[in-house]
Amino acid sequence: MSEITSQYKELKSMLVDRNPEDDPGDIKRREDYFQTFNSPHGFRVLEDMLIELKIFDSIANEEDVVLANYGRVLLNKIGILREENFSKIIKDYMTMARVGYQQQNNKQGTEAE
Repeated sequence: MSEITSQYKELKSMLVDRNPEDDPGDIKRREDYFQTFNSPHGFRVLEDMLIELKIFDSIANEEDVVLANYGRVLLNKIGILREENFSKIIKDYMTMARVGYQQQNNKQGTEAE
């Protein structure tokens, strides 16, 4: 196994595969993270943090990798980035894309009239 593959598998196990039920403290910690960001203020702060952590940007250098990976750790701690949520996340992404596509088409149709 290559070094990169090995590092990827280690990182994935830390970010996604770790079961919070393995440690009772993790359950409480996840609840604390969730409650912290589960309000209008918390949502805005989380959004700002994820932007600063370059979750939505292209990765340009090693610093970006570190920032984006910490963003993923944060999403995991909140309980979002979990393997059991992947299908829902993808469905939500596709819904956002469909709505954006429909809005763009509606705007273009209105401009053509």
